[in-house]
Amino acid sequence: MEKSKKLFSPDNISFGLVLGLTFLLPIFFLPISNIAIDVSKVFFVSVITLIALVLWLVGRLIDGMVKIPRSMILGGAFVIALSFLLSSLSSPALRVSLFGQGFEVGTFSFILVAALLTLVTSLVVDSRNKVFWVYAALLASFGLVALFHIIRIFTGPAVLSFGYFTGVLANMVGKWNDMAIFVGLIAVLALTTLEILSVSRLYKIFLYATLALSLFLLAVVNFTFAWGILAAASVILFVYAIYLNKFDGTGNAEADLPSLMPRVPGVALAVFLISLFFFFTASTIGGTLSTYFKTTQVEVRPSWSATYDIAKATFTARPYWALVRIVLRMNGLSISRMF
Repeated sequence: MEKSKKLFSPDNISFGLVLGLTFLLPIFFLPISNIAIDVSKVFFVSVITLIALVLWLVGRLIDGMVKIPRSMILGGAFVIALSFLLSSLSSPALRVSLFGQGFEVGTFSFILVAALLTLVTSLVVDSRNKVFWVYAALLASFGLVALFHIIRIFTGPAVLSFGYFTGVLANMVGKWNDMAIFVGLIAVLALTTLEILSVSRLYKIFLYATLALSLFLLAVVNFTFAWGILAAASVILFVYAIYLNKFDGTGNAEADLPSLMPRVPGVALAVFLISLFFFFTASTIGGTLSTYFKTTQVEVRPSWSATYDIAKATFTARPYWALVRIVLRMNGLSISRMF
């Protein structure tokens, strides 16, 4: 009875919700034609986050003790939310700036939910074992997304359409470039685990397969910005792995090897070179792959020069909210509704 109570305690249920959200969010959608996939995901995240937060608060009432970790990332999340709130309050379209037309990305309400999710995650994922389960849930979700799109890429968009995904670019994650960001994140996580952590041989094989699959999907999507981020991340991991003197792949330097000749982190170096190759050949090799797999798409985004001009004017007129406006502009969000 006591074990059952612990299993279904508010803290464990809250962790279960975060774990389920990690697995389901990349593949969650409502098969309703007039509801955009990002709107359904924001609704799903909002509901799960609020329930998990309420359950955690119930657990604190039961325990009579509150512990909140000190973290720059956690503090930064709420600073961003505060910036969005202040910018929304200064907008002539106050209601739209705060809440949008519904469950939309880029509004203050969504940024607040994201900050609360960051808080809840830091509170309930408080052990190495829980981190492992969250990591495993994310990789499992990626496996389903990858399988779904590989089948559709090679067999055609009519397969597994569910009456909702009508084109080959339609995907579970969101926009086609959102797909690139997601698989790029998986590539970074797999690369980090391979270069930094000590894992079993079987798990290494699984991570190598995950990394290769994510790189393939990233090449098919052909999003230059994602390749640039992956190249930067692989360089950082490359330098950090050398700094740790990871000679034997277990995080410990071998005593019989000279410290001035560390083993080169080959996986990070290979990913860096691949990322650079596709970054500089996006219009040629990447374009050829997109044409072959019929995944060519054009997503309208502001140019860097236009972003610079807007940033310059904003810093001059309204320096306090300039950074928020730049971030919105770079992500293609509707600035007119925020300012």
